[in-house]
Amino acid sequence: MNLVANIIDPNKRKTRVTCSECGLSYSAKNYKILYDNEKLAFFKMKLPEQRTKIFCHDCLHKVIYKYMGVLKEVKLQIFTLDETVTVIFKK
Repeated sequence: MNLVANIIDPNKRKTRVTCSECGLSYSAKNYKILYDNEKLAFFKMKLPEQRTKIFCHDCLHKVIYKYMGVLKEVKLQIFTLDETVTVIFKK
């Protein structure tokens, strides 16, 4: 299975950003500060048969492992501001 996550650009964000899984929430200004200091990143990701949601970097991994169920492998393509990273989750 292939999934795609897109980083939420802190330079363009004008409103509060909140993780739909854990509820972690920051103003756009504070998110930019945390992102610039490599402390936090938020991503938009759509799981199959669900709507697009926002996840913090910690919950992104947790949700994928939880979603995997019986799957042995999930490939996640992460689009950051600078590059594209592919991560493979295995059980």
